[in-house]
This record gives sequence, C-alpha cells and structure tokens, in this order.
Amino acid sequence: MKKNLTLAFLLLVSVLCFANDTAGIVSETGGVKFLKQDGISMLKEALLIRNGEIEVNYIFKNTTNKDIETTVLFPVPAMPCFLTEDEEKGHDFNFKLFASGKSVPYKTAFTITLVGQDLTDKFKHLYKSYTQLPTEEEFMKVVSSLPEDLQKQIKPEYGLHDEMGYPSLSACSMGISFYWDQKFFKNKNLYIKHTYAPSMSYSSIGGRTVAYILTTANNWQGPIAQFDLLVEHPQYIMDTAVGKSIGGYYTAHKENFTPQENLTFYFNRENLRVDDTYRTLSKNEFRVGIGENAVLYKDEGKTPLCKISISEVYAELDLNNKTWSEHTSIYFPEKGVRYGRRLQIEEPLYVKVSDLYLKDYGLSGYVQIDFLMKSSESVSADAAKIKNGTDLISCTDYIKKYDIRPKLYQIDGPANIRQTPNGEIKAEVADNVYVWAVAQDGVWYRIITEETFGWTHKNNLKDAWNK
Repeated sequence: MKKNLTLAFLLLVSVLCFANDTAGIVSETGGVKFLKQDGISMLKEALLIRNGEIEVNYIFKNTTNKDIETTVLFPVPAMPCFLTEDEEKGHDFNFKLFASGKSVPYKTAFTITLVGQDLTDKFKHLYKSYTQLPTEEEFMKVVSSLPEDLQKQIKPEYGLHDEMGYPSLSACSMGISFYWDQKFFKNKNLYIKHTYAPSMSYSSIGGRTVAYILTTANNWQGPIAQFDLLVEHPQYIMDTAVGKSIGGYYTAHKENFTPQENLTFYFNRENLRVDDTYRTLSKNEFRVGIGENAVLYKDEGKTPLCKISISEVYAELDLNNKTWSEHTSIYFPEKGVRYGRRLQIEEPLYVKVSDLYLKDYGLSGYVQIDFLMKSSESVSADAAKIKNGTDLISCTDYIKKYDIRPKLYQIDGPANIRQTPNGEIKAEVADNVYVWAVAQDGVWYRIITEETFGWTHKNNLKDAWNK
C-alpha cells in the first residue's frame, strides 16, 4: 500500500495520499495534506538541540502485516519570502538525512503564502532554490500584478513588514519541505536520523531565539513510546514544562509521551548559559562585578584555574564575624578597617564563587576582590583585575575543554555518579536509566539526567540504540 508521510519541523507527522496522485504527494505548488497515520508507531526519539544545530534520531515500527511505501516530507518553519537589504541569500538548512545508517538523497519543495493564500504558482518563477530568493523589489513587482482585492488585504502602513520593519511572516511566508521516498517493512523497525541548521531569530540584545514544534508527533499511531531531549546551554527556556534545567543543560525523559505544547529556547552569543541577574540572593551571597577579566582560583590565591569573562558572578561571604558601622563601614579584624560605602582592601581578600554558571559545570573556586560596597539590601564587590601577562584560558574554554558531542546512553548499573572524575560520590543512578553523556575525561563521562548530573565510569554506560 502507498501512503504519504511527513516529518514536521522536529517531530515526524504523517500525510495520507493516493498512490497514483503525484500532485497529492508534492504538487507543482508544493501543497501537502496532513492526516492521521495508523500502522506506524514511534518507538523512540532522541532530540539534541545545540546553538545552530539540530540532531534527531528516531526508531519507527510498522505494526502492520504489509509493507508501507512512503514519501516522507520534512517541513521547516516559515521563512521570509524575500531577501532583506543586508542578505545575499536565504538561510541554508544544510539538511542531512540517514535511514538505517545510510545517507539518503532528498528533494526540496516550497510554497509561497501571501495574506493567508497559497500563491506559489504566481511567484515560483522568482525562486531558483530555497536559498536563492528574490529581492523585495522583485517580489513586489509580482504583488502589483495580483487582483486588487488581494492587494488591499496587505496593511498599507507596514506593507509586508512588521512594526519593527522586519519581513512579516503573517503577511508573506515561504514554506520549505525536504522529502524522499521511504519503505517501512512489515513488523520491522526503521532507524531514521537527520541533522540540520535551524533558522534563528535574533533578539535586541544579540542572542538567538529558537522555537520548536512538538505537538505534530500526535499524528502518529499512539504516543511516543520513549522521548529524550537535550538542549545544550540554553540561556532561557520559555513557555514549556516538558523537562528540567540541570547542569547547564535542559533535559527531558518521557515514556508514552503525547506532546501538549511546543518549545522555545533562547541562546546567548557565546553558546554558554549565564546566570539570571535577577536571581534572589541567599543570606551570605553578594554580587561580584568583573568588568575586566579576573582570575578564578582553585583555592585562596594559590592555584589559578581560568579567567572569568562574564560581567557578573555571585559569591559567598560569611558576614557573621564582620561588623558594619552606622556609617556603613566594614570591620575586618584580620584585614583592617576602611570607612564609607566603599571598603578598600589592603590585604588580598578571596571569596568563594557560588554562581550557578560555574557550579553547573563542575567548576568552583575563589576570586580576589578589590573592594566591597554595602547598601541596606545587598552587598556587592568588584573583582581584582587580572595581572598583565597572566597566561590563563577563559573559564568558558576551561569548561568546554572536556566537552564531547552529546550522546544518549543507558546505565549498565546501578552506577555511582561522582562530583568529579573518580571523585566524591554524589548520587546513584539505577540500571537501564537513559542518560546523556556530554563530556569526557579519559574513562570518565559527565552524564545528565532530569534528576542529577556528574561523572561516571565508561563501564557504567551501554548503547541506547538497540536498533
């Protein structure tokens, strides 16, 4: 039997068409009809989201006694219809597809939607490929030839732009689908993998926002038997309760999963999560302004680790044995006294960094501070500037030096989880639990689950893909 299936943005979603109706599979205008698909279930999905890259691994099963031949489509999110002034070409998704471990060729189809109407046949001559787009001027020449009642639906005050001057996807959008022929053998599993570079929208502060559709997976037969998600170093997670933030990652593990919502993530420029500056301080915490690079020490000034390169961290300071005068002076018996709102430090004063930015990556230590300031509600400080010629890598690079491409494993255990490689035991993970390995130091792997993160020996890990 011949059916038409589609992969929708992140999760596969099905389409049903007649075998002899090629226009129903991918028409000249790119139209596709989405319907509920029975007979094929999703046994497993592992979704890895990195800054600028998506990797999705699936295991499907044809639960029928007949082979199902399919045309599989993967539609990506809506894109602008024309180039902006600073663009030379459209976004290249660099889509790559594999089935049962072998590379699979694919084709590309696209649609042009203007004010809610599919007008691909009117505009298709402007597009040589999905990356070779017309200029706005070229696009508007065709718009001016359309029926007058259609042109009137375009808002005159903005045209095909939004209030900020960017191309409006609600006014005009280009839909792109990658598609290929696939066969699901009766009562057999099929392993599919694809990778691509998602399109990202930029925020006013220079970060990038990525939205992902999960709910389209509900078009397959039954729920997703097993769903695993790992998002590498997002700064913010918006509008979702699918998983948890832990160890600098966002992760989820679900069984018999029926998605009810979609995902939106925000990544900063450096692809490394920074702490929320609006965080509520605990009793003995205060903010440390970095300004210029400061040294993070393993101990109090003896063993330098790396250069802190973010603008602000949090630190711990026990003020119980310190006194503040009515003039907001601070008394340090062992360090001396300075009066006024600003305390200048004569002798080196080291404070333990408590910032989650560092703790989440298994990095902790001390910074030297130049002065303290106290208000009625909080304490803040400035870190000492790094000495010229100090040969240290940044803490960002220090954290990343053990990073590997994240991979999904199962625990062959139970397994001890340690604070550092071969270090203190902090937790135990039961046998057969799915974990993501995100870093490696020799025979030790740093693993992430919804409940814990830390290091475990390679002998505690086994292949999660018994295909």
